[in-house]
Amino acid sequence: MDLNELFSRHQVAMIGMVHAASPSRRASAEQCANYYADRIDTVRGLLTANHTIVDHQDLKRIVRG
Repeated sequence: MDLNELFSRHQVAMIGMVHAASPSRRASAEQCANYYADRIDTVRGLLTANHTIVDHQDLKRIVRG
């Protein structure tokens, strides 16, 4: 999953938190938002200049998410 998809899903989860009809749905949306935020941080860390993609295994790890 690329960063754009992760950002989109994170945003949808955040909107879900705001519009949740119950505390349990709000908590579920918050868990989703946290998950996508963690994924965004992970992918950003993999794409920094300090981490170069040198083989297929690294590339597969980024693509799989």
